[in-house]
Amino acid sequence: MEGKGTFEDSSLQSISLSGEMQVLPHHYFCRCKNLEKVSLPKNLQRIEKYAFYACENLREIFIPDSVTEIGESAFEGCKNLEKVHLPVSLRTFADGLFCACQRLKEINIPESLQIIEDYAFVGCYELQDISLPNVKYVGKGAFAFCASLQDVAFSDCLQSIEDKAFVCCSDLEKVSLGDSLEFLGSYVFEDCSYLQTITLPASLQQIGKRVFWGCMDLQQVVFRSQTPPKTRTSLFDKDNQVQMLVPKGSLQAYQQQKTHKPYEDNIKDYQPLAHYNAHTISDSL
Repeated sequence: MEGKGTFEDSSLQSISLSGEMQVLPHHYFCRCKNLEKVSLPKNLQRIEKYAFYACENLREIFIPDSVTEIGESAFEGCKNLEKVHLPVSLRTFADGLFCACQRLKEINIPESLQIIEDYAFVGCYELQDISLPNVKYVGKGAFAFCASLQDVAFSDCLQSIEDKAFVCCSDLEKVSLGDSLEFLGSYVFEDCSYLQTITLPASLQQIGKRVFWGCMDLQQVVFRSQTPPKTRTSLFDKDNQVQMLVPKGSLQAYQQQKTHKPYEDNIKDYQPLAHYNAHTISDSL
């Protein structure tokens, strides 16, 4: 079988790979800038790192369901890639997997997916909506600079979002975080200028630095925890008059938290409901 970098830097335009191939070695099609069409073998099990790195003319790829692992930066720099079909049993998106896939619009997220590692989608400028039903962990800068991203939906599986995961997602309007999130890193939503409301679950224990700085349209943040999550610095810009809604009986605890002092007058309490969102709480105040 051919080894690593077999077609690296070649002028190949299309190829159909043998059905006996189980591993696509790293750098296999690296910088094949003319490559437009690839047919992958139905028994393929693993795609190694940088396999399709900087294949600038690749527009669509179908990855068979037999694949259980895709290495880091496998599709990084495929700047014209628009559509990807992913296998149903994939558990992890590796570091930089779709980094700088500037035209990526359509991607099916398998229900098996649990981990999105660092910078997996950074710079995917045309990605608009994404649903992540069973994801537990989102790495650093995973969706940074996804300028067209408008709606992100997580389930109750989500436990951790690392630093700068959604930084500079300028069109982001709606985020659903589920009810199991424990850690929200620093700068996660910094410069998400269209974000207006967000609800932070009762499970949240720790919030990093400057999470909502630069969120100029942000009006309301709902906290569901009776105990204020630990925070390292203020959550908002000094001049941002964001309303913080906290459960009835916890108002004093939130107001006395040092990092909330600059905007303690904007902290209001509400009566928790069995099912609610930021708008229903606001209406009940």
